[in-house]
Amino acid sequence: MDGGLATLRRLNLLGLAMLGCLVCLGWRFYQLQIVEFSMHQRKARRDTLVLERTAAPRGRLYDCNQRLLVSDEPHYQLWVRPGEVQKWAAVEPLLSEALEIPRSELRVRMSRALARAPLDPLVLQRTLSNHQVARCAVRLRGLPGVYLEAAARRRYSLGRMAADVLGYTGEISEKELKALGGDYSARDLLGKTGLEKQYDIPLRGHKGSETYTVDARGRTVAVEEARSPGAGSDLHLTLDAKLQQKAERLLEAAVHAPYGGAVVVLEAQSGRVRVLATRPGFDPRPFSRGISAKEYSRLLRDPSAPLLSRAFEGAYSPGSTFKLVTSSAGLAENLCTPSTVFFCPGSYRGQNCFVTSGHGTIGFRDTLAQSCDTVYYRMADQLGPKRLVRYSRAFGLGSPTGIDLPHEEAGLVPDPQWKLKNWHEPWGWYDTTNMGIGQGMLLVSPLQMAVMTAAVANGGKVYKPFLVEKVVSPAGALQWSARPRPRPRSQVPVKPALLQAVRNGMIGAVQHGTGGAAAVPGLEVAGKTGTVETNGPNHTWFVSFAPARHPKLVVVVFLEKSGGYGGEKAAPIARELYTLALRPPKAKK
Repeated sequence: MDGGLATLRRLNLLGLAMLGCLVCLGWRFYQLQIVEFSMHQRKARRDTLVLERTAAPRGRLYDCNQRLLVSDEPHYQLWVRPGEVQKWAAVEPLLSEALEIPRSELRVRMSRALARAPLDPLVLQRTLSNHQVARCAVRLRGLPGVYLEAAARRRYSLGRMAADVLGYTGEISEKELKALGGDYSARDLLGKTGLEKQYDIPLRGHKGSETYTVDARGRTVAVEEARSPGAGSDLHLTLDAKLQQKAERLLEAAVHAPYGGAVVVLEAQSGRVRVLATRPGFDPRPFSRGISAKEYSRLLRDPSAPLLSRAFEGAYSPGSTFKLVTSSAGLAENLCTPSTVFFCPGSYRGQNCFVTSGHGTIGFRDTLAQSCDTVYYRMADQLGPKRLVRYSRAFGLGSPTGIDLPHEEAGLVPDPQWKLKNWHEPWGWYDTTNMGIGQGMLLVSPLQMAVMTAAVANGGKVYKPFLVEKVVSPAGALQWSARPRPRPRSQVPVKPALLQAVRNGMIGAVQHGTGGAAAVPGLEVAGKTGTVETNGPNHTWFVSFAPARHPKLVVVVFLEKSGGYGGEKAAPIARELYTLALRPPKAKK
């Protein structure tokens, strides 16, 4: 009897426990089906919806005469969505044959994509040849998860011209994606160098989007929503393509591998850049189609450094062109006047003059026209390093010019503190003497020298050079413009009348001095030559402006280790550019 009661009691307890479990399960079902239904429905829907961004047509680049320089052109690319590919073992050999890519490479890329994001597109080849397009269209048609897609890439209308300035685009890297975030995503193309990088945001426009539903196997079921992309804005540049091409051809003929050179042409009264040329250069088209690691490695190993823009990324001793700063400082500090007569014995403190026998008695104008070293050795010593540094920086040397390009070289205007910190040596009298004629530790870029020369030409105004004149929307609306006339960034602390004396010396250099090779019939050119001693052939310079009495253009030419002198190597290039740009009446045929 007692045993039966105990069994009954255990059965009752088991029943109560089962009832409690049923109540809990019922309550949980109620939560899932009623209370949390909306939340789980949204989550399930989110898991089946895929958002895909569509790149916008990139903005175009025009020169100052509305000549098209860079635009988009159509091409085909092949990509897969790994989660949609049903039988990879069957698809792999077809892709390998169609794209001429080893199966092992495809297998590794597919495995990584499946592990990282199976529903994200994986680009197998960004640019297909016509032959590859034909093979892919025939052999891969209808394969789930494999897409042959029309896309756009950059087209450079004038080939290699100004490639370092215009820049190129490339696929975003993981590092860039983490740094930029925002509207950027994998597979995006963005500007990597030059104006493409500097103005990437207005050029790239606004992405389109497409939302579609996928099933449990990742296959597309339906398109839910689609939004068209908005094209990027167009850049209208200050560059003159015709003048740029001429400068590049002249440089091509003047430089000898593995060395290079640069030409800069500025408007003297505004800072507009008409030419920014470097040689040797590179072809941007392989970057547009997707440059291979082998091709890029070859460019990096090239001893002539084709990826270096010598015009604004290179730094060199300015040689005697720096005498424009030394002479301006000497006049401003009352160490001499435009009518001062000097005596050149041919050497100073053991340093020889350009003419080793000496110039003898020589006036201020001819110290520049004949590039008399001895006078400027002595003048630099009288100025001292502190004043010489101050005037150098006032002319814009030793810091970036502020041009609208990335990676600009700042150059170097050394002073006693800098030498002590970096060389662990005190400043010596010879440092000041050498600096007075642009030798020693002083380093400048051709662009900085153009800004400095423009300041001499226009009466002391230091302008920030720029390349983009205006930004225009796809609809033609003006979004930004450099007009009205740009204002100078600063004013050189030298009276205009004293700068006129420096300009007179530059006029003399072309009329009867070291820069005679720059003379153009019917056009008065003012210039200054420079020759820099190196551990090999000389660097040569020529800085100039014209017309001399009413300056319009500044032309700076730099030739790396060209040998000879600035007057014989660099000045003739400036002459050719003035002849083309200013078209003096007597020079017309």
